[in-house]
Amino acid sequence: MVKVRLVIASFNLENYLSQAVHILKKYALQEALVESHFAIDAIDLKISDSDSSVLSKLSKYQVVCFSVYLWNSEKIASIVGKLKGSRTIVLGGPEITNNLEYYKGLKAFTGCIFITGGGGEAFAEALSDLVAGKTRDVYGSSPVDGALPVVYGSADFLRHSAAHVRSRGEKVKLIFSTSTGCVYRCAYCTWGGKKLVFFPDKYVHGELRSLLRNPHISLLYIADSDMCMNKARAVSILRTLNRYSRRSAAEFIYMEFNPASLNEDVVELLERNDKIIGSFGLQTSDQGVMRGISRHVDLEKYRRSISLFRKTGKPLCFDIILGLPGDTTETFLGTLDFALSLGASYLNIFPLYVLPGSELHRRARELGLRYSPEPPYKLRSSASMSSLKDMEKISVWLQIILCFESVTKELNSIPARRRIDVYVKFIRFLLRDRSLASLRMSLDYRDQTDISRFYTAKFESRLLKKLEKFSVSMLGPRVPSPGG
Repeated sequence: MVKVRLVIASFNLENYLSQAVHILKKYALQEALVESHFAIDAIDLKISDSDSSVLSKLSKYQVVCFSVYLWNSEKIASIVGKLKGSRTIVLGGPEITNNLEYYKGLKAFTGCIFITGGGGEAFAEALSDLVAGKTRDVYGSSPVDGALPVVYGSADFLRHSAAHVRSRGEKVKLIFSTSTGCVYRCAYCTWGGKKLVFFPDKYVHGELRSLLRNPHISLLYIADSDMCMNKARAVSILRTLNRYSRRSAAEFIYMEFNPASLNEDVVELLERNDKIIGSFGLQTSDQGVMRGISRHVDLEKYRRSISLFRKTGKPLCFDIILGLPGDTTETFLGTLDFALSLGASYLNIFPLYVLPGSELHRRARELGLRYSPEPPYKLRSSASMSSLKDMEKISVWLQIILCFESVTKELNSIPARRRIDVYVKFIRFLLRDRSLASLRMSLDYRDQTDISRFYTAKFESRLLKKLEKFSVSMLGPRVPSPGG
């Protein structure tokens, strides 16, 4: 019998690889009926690949499956619209789980099979039904359905990543999770309040050992909502990371930190591993804005936790959202100033995305939020912040400036009531230069690669020359020291 050709495809950001498509393949092939009927491939595609290039790779398959994320949903809709016909299209992933009705309503996705939840068992069931000729349009029932992963295996991923390095010429970045779900209920998020499921210790430690031995991985991104929530478990995982990362080819291990989950044991283990970096989710420091998005942060406890983290000697990075409901120019600048007062080395400033399925999406009209109807649903205007575009420009430049220690050291030496005011004045000074003001920049995640092109010694030198003139305008000419 000639097997039906099926592909599980993942559109990834630049140089990232997905384990998910390969784990799904392994899940499916555990079913004897599926294994005997389908010839299954799992492939990684780049979000920047042209539609014609993608279509040529997928044209030989009768069944095409995609994992839909916020950053690739537009691309997949475009491809599916051109692929349909006699093919069967299967869609799963976080966006389908959280916003099923929205995606079922898209014209491009009419007639597709949708997989919700973790996907493993539901995916295998859908393929078995395809063989029997009795499919339905939705499989899976809850966000943790089938979520427990199977071990992909060191040999499998070693071959997979080696092939990527040969074809792309660069080492890979990998997203890995030790759990799924999130106990927080932030109004801007679609994952809030989902049951937190810890993956088995045997799986987590086995995969980490395997991945850290892989010579083709440059960055390991641990994508848990709060890996340190269970502190005893976090200590165990950090010990494995510390043991196996010393000789690992991976340059960095990135994770998100929650100050409330830090303690002396966790901080001590972080201090021992120079490769672990990460960021703290701040979003806003204004209590009124926090209440509007169902976040509750005690800022004094937050400060104390950050002071504890400083013992690690690691750079401090904070995640901040621009355009939250109720946020004004002053409250937003106050958040930036709070982060600077904590000693921020870097900032990740994101625009608000009004995600279908989130509380903010349901209340958008009431809250005065206007946003793009297309993914990623970026905020266009807010009733509480008339200066949204101006603050976006300030935010982009602030992120760039903070990457140059020589520039920030000089700016921090200028007396000011609020540190952020000096930075804002310097940015406005820079933007008087037409060649700088005309540069295309935005906070959209798709432009982050463009922003990184400024992280050069040449651009640093240019900023320092501008800063010298700015300092004179702020402080007056410097008086030479006697005999100088």
